[in-house]
Amino acid sequence: WTVQLLQMRYGDTTPPLRTTRTKDALDAMVSGGLVEPVDASVLSAAWRLASRVRSATTLVRGRPQDSLPSDARELAGVARLLGYAGGGPLVEDYRRMTRRARATVERIFYA
Repeated sequence: WTVQLLQMRYGDTTPPLRTTRTKDALDAMVSGGLVEPVDASVLSAAWRLASRVRSATTLVRGRPQDSLPSDARELAGVARLLGYAGGGPLVEDYRRMTRRARATVERIFYA
């Protein structure tokens, strides 16, 4: 969402931001000096993990969902698809990544 908000904010004056590809837009933001490379790296990693979780959840549940499954069996299935030994390590990585991404978003928009 952060990338899309920045696209709406700066897209009128920065043509390279006018893309439907999240990663390309993020790269253009770095090139244009709108986002620091370290922040782009955090946002990119968070986007990749969230996308992978969403895809794996769709495979396990049969329908898309934008959060980790609360059912232990479904969570274990998602974790296995993503290469984790179990749900616990996936949840730890997910929480760590989302905390870092949130701190980055807050710095970009509210600092």
